Amino acid sequence: LVQSNSISSSFVSGISVTSSTNAKAAIKTVEFALDNINEARSRIASNNNRLDFSNELASKNAMDLKISLSQLVDADFVKETLNLSKAQIIRDNAAAMLVQANASMFQIRALLY
Repeated sequence: LVQSNSISSSFVSGISVTSSTNAKAAIKTVEFALDNINEARSRIASNNNRLDFSNELASKNAMDLKISLSQLVDADFVKETLNLSKAQIIRDNAAAMLVQANASMFQIRALLY
């Protein structure tokens, strides 16, 4: 039997089944080749599963990052909206105080004249 992990096509093509001994040896060689193929397929499937898992994990992490960024942007928007509302209230109060101060001045003038 072949001791390496791979069987060359020339070795497999050199199989002879002209006698019962040769046929048995050919069957063993083909079984060995099939075992090697099955082992390779198993390794490939295992690696494929690992890659699929890594891909799903990376996709989930990317989605989590997008969600986190969206939440940060939303929080910043809310903060800036509150700051704008605060500035508008202060501006409106300042304008109201100026109106009241002007009205008071007119009332004082009216009383003095």
